[in-house]
Amino acid sequence: MSVDLTETSYRLGARIEPRRGLTIGAAFEAAAHRFPDNEVLVSVHRDARFSYARLDASWSRSGLAR
Repeated sequence: MSVDLTETSYRLGARIEPRRGLTIGAAFEAAAHRFPDNEVLVSVHRDARFSYARLDASWSRSGLAR
């Protein structure tokens, strides 16, 4: 099965160029700086809550960031 990259977006119509010049990682980093104390990830069954700042710090320490 092939993916048609020109598939119509509900809002913008058919396009080949990216919707935004921003990667998911860059968008997350911007949100982490803008809303560091907001919760971004919640696991009810593990009773765990992560703020943007905590998740960003965990990701950075993992050595996988950037």
